[in-house]
Amino acid sequence: MRAEDYLGELAPRGIRLGLDVTRQLMEAFPEALKVPAVLIAGTNGKGSTSAILESILRAAGYKTGLYTSPHLENVEEQIRLHGEPLTSDELSDALDEVRGAAERAGVADEVTVFEVMTVAALRTFARAGVDLAVVEAGLGGARDATNVLNPLVSVVTTVSRDHEALLGTTLGKIARDKAGVFRAERPAIWGWAHTQAETMLENCAYDVGALPIAARMETRSISREEVDGRQEIHVETRLEKYNVNLPLAGGHQAYNLALAILVTESLTKRGFENLDVEAVEKGASTCVWPGRLETLRGESGRPVILDAAHNSLGAKTLAIWLSEQKEPYDLLFGSLRSKDAFTMLSRLGPQARQIILTAPLDPRALDPMEFLEEVREDPRGIGPRRLWDQLPPIEVEDLEKAIRRAHHEETVPLVVAGSLRLVGDVRQRLQPSQEPAGGDAGEPSE
Repeated sequence: MRAEDYLGELAPRGIRLGLDVTRQLMEAFPEALKVPAVLIAGTNGKGSTSAILESILRAAGYKTGLYTSPHLENVEEQIRLHGEPLTSDELSDALDEVRGAAERAGVADEVTVFEVMTVAALRTFARAGVDLAVVEAGLGGARDATNVLNPLVSVVTTVSRDHEALLGTTLGKIARDKAGVFRAERPAIWGWAHTQAETMLENCAYDVGALPIAARMETRSISREEVDGRQEIHVETRLEKYNVNLPLAGGHQAYNLALAILVTESLTKRGFENLDVEAVEKGASTCVWPGRLETLRGESGRPVILDAAHNSLGAKTLAIWLSEQKEPYDLLFGSLRSKDAFTMLSRLGPQARQIILTAPLDPRALDPMEFLEEVREDPRGIGPRRLWDQLPPIEVEDLEKAIRRAHHEETVPLVVAGSLRLVGDVRQRLQPSQEPAGGDAGEPSE
């Protein structure tokens, strides 16, 4: 069965937290549990950190696996061997084996998309004999399907409020769930977060007997200069100094780079001796991560800025970068029902010249007309009228008509955000094989 057909059958089952089903599937692939891996969890930045780290490992001469989710354009992107996504046939073959395992285990009617994709990825990495797999957790950490692994190094990038119904309503509770990826006597690295979250991460690391590494303490300095979509970033840790020409825009990427560097330093102590300063600088400089402050151009030459901001923290980060540009922009925004679209729009909207609301091609998409009505009625009593007065003109358009905005003869950039699915929808229609304006396009993988 084709991968898309099988995954389409499973999609209505949604998300399930817990490891029981994944462990039952993994009984058919015991070798996959032994894959050497780095497991990266977090609210934001985990995909970028994963991509940077994998690029560094490849530059150091190691055979790599990379598992990320969700995909930007094609599901095959989620599983990569040495930088290359699986072919459609390869993914279909892997999923056929996983489906067979699910039937034999009696869980065929229970498995979810993320569970079967995770098992397919680990099975693929084991068969390929990768030196190291970089695995991005899906949702949370402790109860995420990827947590069946016993990682050499565990990472939590950031912690902010997202998926609160599943992970908890406080930063401490969310951090505790994400810290479930930490392992005894293994490095547990975490990035810059709210004090409450960092305190919880540190406590959890000590509780399980992990080797705690706080980026705030281990990184002495980070400085950056951004030019034409690339950044000259200087990172000094307790051990080394690094100068990287990173082809990813935004100040937040400097912190993702620093986290990836700390992982390489931990791996060096665990036998990955090729991860020297030269390999770090070379690998990071060739990292490609589309859909994250990526600039393409429409048929008329209009700049289109694609960013995967899909929660309040991501929107805040994007808004900061846009304010640094000191240029007007139009905003094409579409979100999923499960996200806080109001907060995202409150951060991205006031700076925009105009806002175009649309719905991504996803059954979970937020209906823009219903959203506008909700904002007008103010059911939460949070004063959206005050926001309304600050917003530019708002139009609602279907996706195809909205995307045509990218081809208008405009010099004002069109910023696309709110959902990774929306970014992927737009990107597919903007001749994705072209190189991004002001940077090296490469091919995907946050």
